[in-house]
Amino acid sequence: MLLVRRSVDPKQGWWCIPSGFVEYDEAPEEAAVRECKEETGLDVRLIGLLEVYHYRSDFRGSGILIVYRAKVVGGELRPGDDASEARFFGPAELPQEIAFASNREALRRWQQRVQTQEVAKARSRSPDPLPNCWIARSSRSELGSNENQEVDQV
Repeated sequence: MLLVRRSVDPKQGWWCIPSGFVEYDEAPEEAAVRECKEETGLDVRLIGLLEVYHYRSDFRGSGILIVYRAKVVGGELRPGDDASEARFFGPAELPQEIAFASNREALRRWQQRVQTQEVAKARSRSPDPLPNCWIARSSRSELGSNENQEVDQV
């Protein structure tokens, strides 16, 4: 998961999914690609919609968080815009200080989805899968180059 550490309030110093507001003349998909570039330096191509969340907990008012799956197609990972750090995390490596309830919920569901996929992969490889057998792997070893890497992005 690609996260950025916020360099501004609210929640300065806390981590969040790269995101921002949709401009009046752009589609949500265009905003996601733009915000990812501005906050992380990465060029991405959206490859799917993951989740949509409605939230009321923001001091600015209600909003909608749209989470996309994206593939890195260029750029260089570096913090930008209102981020002091940009980094990839595996499901078991997420920081404790996650800004915004909507981001915490999105990350919780992502962790569950990854865990479910890993169990399904392990069971499909095993001739006699064990019940309740959880297999974890670190996605860090797969990161290597940013090129062609899939990320979850808002």
